[in-house]
Amino acid sequence: YNPAGLSQVKSPTLSAGLYAVDLQIHSQVATGSVSTTTELQYVPHFYLAHPLTDRLTAGFGVTVPFGLGTEWSDAPMTTYATENSVSDTVYSFALGYEATSQWNIGATLDIHSTEFAFGAQALEIEGQDNGVGFSLGTQYSVTDSHHVGFTYRYAPTLDLEGTERVIALGLENAVAYNGIALPATAALSYNFTPSAKWDLGVSVEWINWDSLNTVSPQGGVANQALAFDWDTSYMYELGGTYVTDNGWSFSAGYVYNQNSLPDSTFNPAVSDADRHWLSCGLGRQYEQLSWYLAYQYAFSERTVTQNAQGLNGDYQAEANSLMLTLTYEL
Repeated sequence: YNPAGLSQVKSPTLSAGLYAVDLQIHSQVATGSVSTTTELQYVPHFYLAHPLTDRLTAGFGVTVPFGLGTEWSDAPMTTYATENSVSDTVYSFALGYEATSQWNIGATLDIHSTEFAFGAQALEIEGQDNGVGFSLGTQYSVTDSHHVGFTYRYAPTLDLEGTERVIALGLENAVAYNGIALPATAALSYNFTPSAKWDLGVSVEWINWDSLNTVSPQGGVANQALAFDWDTSYMYELGGTYVTDNGWSFSAGYVYNQNSLPDSTFNPAVSDADRHWLSCGLGRQYEQLSWYLAYQYAFSERTVTQNAQGLNGDYQAEANSLMLTLTYEL
């Protein structure tokens, strides 16, 4: 998350896990109530860290920072969105350096592999592209108990190439959507560690979705523009962990994630809103092995008005998620 923290890893360490999320969206529009089809989605993560010197540590990670999957099976949503998915898998090569006893810095080179699929009643579009990004991070310990960190992450602009299927006409054509910008992000964090048993933290993260605008196709016959025109949003996060003398840890947290979709371009394929995330977890540290299990519950509610496609109404969403991570010091 912040590559500067790699310098705190003093032995080769491997960490891997799986995040499973069940997302449901319910809508009340002029024609009645419609809900998404329930389906578990799985998101993996993997990290390897290896000290090169007393101060320099290298790392490699595989994460999916952005992704979503929704499926609508009832009208009127199927006119605009049936089965839809997007995933941005990032392969990161990182270095963390302990500049002084109080100050750490780090950077990553990120290889993005992005895929998307959009389905509607009469049209299906899918595409893929790769791109290169980077991140820069720093951490500073003001005292033994007070720590601040900052991370900036640049994500590339993609040209998604794939196929377009016009179902009613039985046509399949090559199509490209050039200039789809993934958001740059920046996060500022503060941690308070009053003792070896407590770790409390807050952070605010800026997400530049304003860079994602309407994108017109190159090729194809349907000429289906992807209308985004999203807004920049912020995430506000707080949490804490308590560690017992025998290696058990207990955590809890809260995240407020601002909506990025304006009413005018709201699309049920994404159905974003101001969202609240409640988290709790527990884990255990052994001599070389540790495990951690976390649960998240998210909920949101919004009313859409003046939508360009007539999708005005009330939308509620909730998600139940489980994450298991195993870490082993080699």
